[in-house]
Amino acid sequence: MNILEAIYAGDSCEVNGQARIHKTLKETYAWDMADGQIFVCPDCNIAWQKPITGNGEHFYYEDFPTYGKRRKQCPRCTNQK
Repeated sequence: MNILEAIYAGDSCEVNGQARIHKTLKETYAWDMADGQIFVCPDCNIAWQKPITGNGEHFYYEDFPTYGKRRKQCPRCTNQK
């Protein structure tokens, strides 16, 4: 890959002018992993999360920003039907 191909692909160049071919991975933070485990129920519109340990009660969040969260029916609404 030459420098023009690298720039076209979105890679930046090193100080010496050579194309940086290997992209660095984004660091994963604790809030990135936790944010992926929070869902919003389409029926009751409450954010909820599975128990962390596997055995326990689900966590429900009344006042929680729901923009961009995945929609999945919560266990409360599933058990009501």
